[in-house]
This record gives sequence, structure tokens and C-alpha cells, in this order.
Amino acid sequence: MTRVRDDASSAQTLTRRAFVGRATGAALIAPSVARRAAAQASPAFGPLLAYVGTYSSSPVDTPPGKVDLPPGNGRGIHIFQVDRSTGALSPAGIVEHATSPSALAFNAAGTRVYSTNATDLVENGTSGTVSAFAVDRTTGQLTRLNTVSSGGVGPTYASVHPTGRHLLVANYAGGSVAVLPIQGDGRLGRASDVKKTTGTVGPKRATNAPPGSFAFSGHDMPHAHMIQADAAGRYVIVPDLGLDRIFVWQFDAQAGVLSPGDPASIALPPGDGPRH
Repeated sequence: MTRVRDDASSAQTLTRRAFVGRATGAALIAPSVARRAAAQASPAFGPLLAYVGTYSSSPVDTPPGKVDLPPGNGRGIHIFQVDRSTGALSPAGIVEHATSPSALAFNAAGTRVYSTNATDLVENGTSGTVSAFAVDRTTGQLTRLNTVSSGGVGPTYASVHPTGRHLLVANYAGGSVAVLPIQGDGRLGRASDVKKTTGTVGPKRATNAPPGSFAFSGHDMPHAHMIQADAAGRYVIVPDLGLDRIFVWQFDAQAGVLSPGDPASIALPPGDGPRH
């Protein structure tokens, strides 16, 4: 996943697909022409930086029943400076991180970034990890603060709750979601809640797919693929690829606890495999 940080505006989230070749991605980077023009006229206007999480682990034997997470030739979190006129990327640094930082999430101030580490295994192989980093506002470089359990195997997505006090994590291989407290200095605490997504696994091929298409995906177990709170922070939405459902959780922002919404989930056509 790619994250873009502009020192003149709040950070935005972009998937790798959205970052390359989509006008909507550009719209997310630039909130408005007027704000951009005013910011560019200011001497305090800082660089536009892109942070790219990469698969960066070596191939490993996958135990039975576990998802085979792909190896990659990345080196961790790659940092690029974006040319505002042409969109060209220039390498600006690498945070060596050998456990495949698959998704990145900034806090609202752009001073902290959190990475889901897809190939990390802790707690006897029952959980992946999430790392917290401090962002140097001048250079954009990252300093690791701490790493904690993600509450499940194969963390694939994270987002900061609107209050800024919790990190929400989706564990793809573990079929679970977790709430991690964000401490005053930006470090992460141990999960205040972990919930499983449960239900009937859908068919591998989408039933409403056009004839001759390749619309099929991993329907071997529950696969929480994304997690995001609504703007008010009262609800948390989780699409599950394996169950063909979108789960809705009520969120207690004081306790950092999830409870089923009403309805608790919404069914999609069999095999649709919702991701984002």
C-alpha cells in the first residue's frame, strides 16, 4: 500500500492500484486548487512525499492451513519525493523492514505512521505484528517506536480511528480484527479487543461474474481485508473476502471495544470477495 503525505494538508490513504494511473488518486493528494496555490506561495511549504510498503521477506515453508503470504524483493518502507509538476518520483530513503509492511496508516497530524507486517509471526505463530514509527517533519524519515502483536495472522490493513486514540487492524489470514490503543507518544499498546469474522465461506468463483472472466479469489477461510471507522467514529466497517460479507461493528471509543452492529453484517453475492 502507498501513503502520501503533504506537509500542507492532512495525510491521505491510497492503495497501490489507486496511486498509479488514477485521476482519483491525484484528487486525494490535492484537496483544492485554492489551498494548493496558497500553500505553494508560502515559504514553509514542504515536500510532497510518498511512502510505499513492500513485500520484503524471503520465501518460507507454509504450514498446512495457513495462507501462503508472497515473498518479495522490496526492502521495507520506501520513501519517494513527488514532483508536484510532473508527478515523477525520486527515491528519498528506505526504512529497512524485512517483515513485509503491507499497509501504512498515518495519524491526522502526519507525525506517526503505522505499518502492518504481513509476514511477521509471534506468540507461537498465532499472530502477526504492527509497528509504530515517528515521522521527521523536515526530512520525512522514519524512526521505529515499537512493535506489538496484531491480534491475528497476516495483518493486511490498518486505519487510525477518528479520535486518534486507537489503531484498527484487519488480519487477513487470521480472519480477525483488532483494536490497538495509541499511547500519548504514538507507541502502540496491546490489543484492547480482538474479534473474529465468522460465517459460511463463499465459492471461489463469483456467481455473477461475466462469462469467460477470471473473477475468482481465495474463499478458503474468513479473510478480513480492510477496516475503517465512519467519520463520526461510532461504527467500524470490515469487508471479508472469504465470507462475501461486510461486517458492521459498533465502537466504544472509551474502552476500545467492538460490538456487533444491527445488522451485524451484510451479505454480498456469492463469490464477490469484497476487499475495499
